[in-house]
Amino acid sequence: VRVKSEHAMGYLKGRFCSLRGLRQQIDNSIDHERALAWVKACLVIHTLISFIESGEEDWEFVDELVQEGNRGGPAEEHD
Repeated sequence: VRVKSEHAMGYLKGRFCSLRGLRQQIDNSIDHERALAWVKACLVIHTLISFIESGEEDWEFVDELVQEGNRGGPAEEHD
């Protein structure tokens, strides 16, 4: 299990250079949460890329995400 875990981390660090030397000074719980959020974001993006590369993407879900993004619009419009 340890070897597989280390290989997985190596693979992620190879894909996301920012994880190689995560330069987040952790002085409090907010800093800790920021570092965790960054790692989680990389994991989510990695998973999405894996689905796309293997041809397993769910086009209905992709369309739903695009529609949701289109509803948001630029930040200036959300006063």
